[in-house]
Amino acid sequence: MKTYYRCDMLRAVLGGDNADKGLLEIIKAITVKDTLFMIAKSWDHIKPSTIADCWYNSLHIGGRASEVDTHPAQSITTDVTENCRHLGLGNFTETEINAWMNCDNKIGTKTLTDDQIVNIVTEEQ
Repeated sequence: MKTYYRCDMLRAVLGGDNADKGLLEIIKAITVKDTLFMIAKSWDHIKPSTIADCWYNSLHIGGRASEVDTHPAQSITTDVTENCRHLGLGNFTETEINAWMNCDNKIGTKTLTDDQIVNIVTEEQ
C-alpha cells in the first residue's frame, strides 16, 4: 500500500501543473484531503486475498496457497526513475528509488523519554 501511496504522491509532486513551482511550494499545496484520497486509492489496489494471506502468514496457519503476486513494483520503480530523468530531477538508479520506496520496512520502534524527545527536537532547530 505504501508503494502505491508514494507513487501517487510523486505523481502529485511531479505533475505537469507544477513545472514552474518549487518543491516546498508544491508540498504546501497538497492538502489533507488530497492525501486522504491518495490513501483511499492505495487501499483500493489491495486485494482481499492479500489481506487474508497476511493473516494466514501472521498466525502461521499452514495449508493456504498464496496467490501469485501481481504487484507492479518493478514497473512503478521504472516509471519513477524515468520521470525523474525526464523532469531533470536527477539520474536516480532503480536501486535508489527502491530504497526510497521501501524505507519504512526497516524502521524500529522504541519508547523515548520526555527528555530524549526534547533533545531530538532541540537538536533539529
